[in-house]
Amino acid sequence: MVIDFHAHCYPDKMAAKVTAASLSRVPVYSDGTRAGLEASMRRAGIDLAVSLTVVNAPGNSANINAWAQMENRPPLVMTGGLHPDEPDPFATVDAVAAAGLPGIKVHPEYQDFRFDEERLFPIWERCERRGLFLITHAGWDAVNEPPWHTDPESLAAFHRRFPGLNLILAHLGGMAMWDEVEK
Repeated sequence: MVIDFHAHCYPDKMAAKVTAASLSRVPVYSDGTRAGLEASMRRAGIDLAVSLTVVNAPGNSANINAWAQMENRPPLVMTGGLHPDEPDPFATVDAVAAAGLPGIKVHPEYQDFRFDEERLFPIWERCERRGLFLITHAGWDAVNEPPWHTDPESLAAFHRRFPGLNLILAHLGGMAMWDEVEK
């Protein structure tokens, strides 16, 4: 079985806008819809994909996670999403777990946070208690300028602080920071 653990798709009404914005920075291989992702998977011989949600602003998680719950069926496994600055992040974590989504995607660059912010520690503890993995973009980002909100050293420190949290670091834990990743 071939699994793509880092894919994206969006609600049909948003897909064209998102892919148009992405094209200026990174290659896009489908039209951004679920159907487009599945067609791309078939062409590439991928059996299952984990589609990562993106919560771009506080307060958007409820709608995004409701959509993810509806789309969470083979050949896609959907993650929930969370913005650390939303009004009730604990309710979001609980809702993601109750919806049967296996984890939460965050993006420190788009969401403007760092993992060493103590105000966020209770959120990560809640994810751990609920058995959710946490997947994050890690390192260089095509859309934003340095300095980056994550790097291999800070992510290693975060993992030491929360060793029971299943942490998944997209892009090898420090995209375009290869020497730091090796260290």
